[in-house]
Amino acid sequence: MPGSQKPETDKAIESSADVTLSKKKRKKERKEETTGRKKQATEKNMEKEASSTKKLPESELSPNEVTVEEIEKGKSDGKVAVQGKKVSILYTAKLKDTGKVFESNLEGSPLKFRLGGEKVIKGLSNGVEGMRVGDKRRLIIPPSLGYSEEGLKKENVPKNSWLVYEVEAVKVR
Repeated sequence: MPGSQKPETDKAIESSADVTLSKKKRKKERKEETTGRKKQATEKNMEKEASSTKKLPESELSPNEVTVEEIEKGKSDGKVAVQGKKVSILYTAKLKDTGKVFESNLEGSPLKFRLGGEKVIKGLSNGVEGMRVGDKRRLIIPPSLGYSEEGLKKENVPKNSWLVYEVEAVKVR
């Protein structure tokens, strides 16, 4: 009878390996499914935002101030982004005239910067101020607070272009 014990042990080992393998497989499948859903949601949001972009009359746009449109409110009890704080944002940047997207980080990691610092254009920093985690805004940035005289050659942003940034606050520290 001792010989009959060995096959059962081998079966137990095989069964254990199958369980481990299937756990790994399930985990991988869940991760792929989640990634797919995130990508679909991102694409759907971009389409929705593109179709819902309302044009403000030119008379309401100031050549020296950022125009802020609240799209969605986030956590009401979260930290507020103020000068000197570090913030992380997801964004899509477009040319106001054509609607052409010239920069976006929705597929990548959030942009991290200190409010009031030199890392981003002044209009973006000004427009993000006052946001909380989860807030979404559309920022209309005049050339004076954007790329004004130099433009942004690598992204094909002409000088003196008005910019539209759709921004989501991800983290405030």
